[in-house]
Amino acid sequence: MEEYHLQDNDGNINGMSCIIEDINRKSVTTVIPCKAVPLTATEVDYSLEKIRTIGDYELKYAVNRANKHIQIGVHKDTKETVAIKLLWKTQMTPEEFQRAKREIDIMRQLTELNHPYIIRLLDTVETESYISLVLEYGSGGELHSFIQERGGLPEADAHRLFLQILSALKCCHENKIVHRDLKLQNILLDAQMNIKLIDFGLSNFVEASSFQRTFCGTPSYASPEIILGTQYRGPEVDLWSLGVVLYSMLTSRFPFEKVSDIIKGNYSNPENVSKECLDLLRRMLTVQKEERATLEQVLNHPWTLMSENELSATEIQVEIVPSKRRKLDPADKAA
Repeated sequence: MEEYHLQDNDGNINGMSCIIEDINRKSVTTVIPCKAVPLTATEVDYSLEKIRTIGDYELKYAVNRANKHIQIGVHKDTKETVAIKLLWKTQMTPEEFQRAKREIDIMRQLTELNHPYIIRLLDTVETESYISLVLEYGSGGELHSFIQERGGLPEADAHRLFLQILSALKCCHENKIVHRDLKLQNILLDAQMNIKLIDFGLSNFVEASSFQRTFCGTPSYASPEIILGTQYRGPEVDLWSLGVVLYSMLTSRFPFEKVSDIIKGNYSNPENVSKECLDLLRRMLTVQKEERATLEQVLNHPWTLMSENELSATEIQVEIVPSKRRKLDPADKAA
């Protein structure tokens, strides 16, 4: 049976059909239609050229060619640098418009909490043509690029950043918000090399008694239940993605090469990593969501609670099976 590899350049689920084999290796092919669910189209063409200012901010340049709807702006008076996310109403369905409004509601709620590791929403500007979100600027760039340039991080450095990501995720979940697109491209670094969690375009509010089935996110970070289109509550899919993020920080590659690897939880242990860290990875990358580590369990895991001195002295696993897992693609950019 043909197997789909996770090699899409932009890391998006949009427009692809994931063909996977049954978990029990039955001769059944499951086809999951992956309908595009971006907040807006990423092609901002002539309309953007006509806009030079948004509210009190002057537009300077796009973050990159793949994300023309994310612009860098400067406040006219204070000269503060910001990121401006442009959502074009003419390119949005009613469902996408409601999703944009929900993103703003979520960001306003999180901004009021003033969490140090979550990007702040500074302002919103809405016209007949567009909605814009004026956001705090992460001057250190994407964590994705930072890790790729270094070929992975030492365990102690990954541990420091992991604790910050975990703190941001804890804030979200305590306020009944699930991110649903946690990945390296959605984590920025500030001038002090601390993280900022960004992009709540696919986030949602969650209730303890409710289930979701929305197929969204990024394949390389998606949990088995997201891939299979089965019910989930929300926090457990963020915990799986957090496991992928930790693995990628340590290795500069993804743990899973194929869709079937995600479904079965097949991955090679990263090299030169402590047994405590390997145990935490195993608990977060558990296929059965009921058995997967919860946020509380991750917070209280021995590796999470280690000090910098303990990390330096901890036993390292050296018997490693060479891994052929896919490296992080420099073309992978945030949706």
